Amino acid sequence: MAERGYSVTQLTLSVRRNLLANNEKLKDVWIEGEVSGNKLYGSGHRYFALKDESAVINCVLFSFCLSGCNENFRAMLAQGEDKVNGLRVRVQGELDLTLARGQYSFKVHRICSDDD
Repeated sequence: MAERGYSVTQLTLSVRRNLLANNEKLKDVWIEGEVSGNKLYGSGHRYFALKDESAVINCVLFSFCLSGCNENFRAMLAQGEDKVNGLRVRVQGELDLTLARGQYSFKVHRICSDDD
């Protein structure tokens, strides 16, 4: 007799609820890396990847969190969205899991460049 498994949605929701939502260590995390593929959308939100030598994580910086970015980062953005690509930064935020894609990403609350 075959055991009933999870649907993709059920498994993804279970991971989000049981692993991410209940893990305080993943709600206030600092990570560092290099910004890549920064793109501003009409919503005012920015999407980019943060990478190091071995891995990449997709990030989102919601427009209402821009004030949490240091002056150096905001000054670079003022010169053009692509100016932050290649910039080494430390970001603070939380790990998230997108239901529709089943991919985890990082919701950025603050950004500090390596100069700070």
